[in-house]
Amino acid sequence: ITENNLLEAKKILDKIPLKNLYYSKYMEIKIFLNYKLGLIKESNIEFNDYLVKQIFNYNIDLALEHVKKHLDENNNKRLHTIFDNNVNLRELFYEVQEKISEVNPIRYCFVEKYIVCCNEDISTINGERTRYVQVITLPHSKNIITIYPINVINKQLDNKKQLIKKYDLN
Repeated sequence: ITENNLLEAKKILDKIPLKNLYYSKYMEIKIFLNYKLGLIKESNIEFNDYLVKQIFNYNIDLALEHVKKHLDENNNKRLHTIFDNNVNLRELFYEVQEKISEVNPIRYCFVEKYIVCCNEDISTINGERTRYVQVITLPHSKNIITIYPINVINKQLDNKKQLIKKYDLN
């Protein structure tokens, strides 16, 4: 998927025993690959999964609704970070979208990941103010799936110079 060799990715995925994968992630990847390879159409799939909906029909408003989940503490979230109440998520979304538009992701997998330094502090994590967010996009697109605040330490920054150097305001 990273190299955009989707046919080879599908062949590899088909060889992996399902017991080694989380079923929902397996199905998301399988649906993504089959859709991108033209093997299925949206009308052939019943889905309630947020990511699958975005694969078939990306919608910024739906993405913003998903990002809003990081305004309140929620036990259903895998990562429990929340934005400050005064953060305008729509403005943040477009700020982040602009900042990732001309850079490569720091990590590829089924989704692409970026770390972005925002123009101002957006959260307190473990008692420390932060202006950094993790941005997750659909592969080979800049279509944002989610954004959430993160703490970034200097060692992490050194490993991610290409993006941080370009946008770190410090």
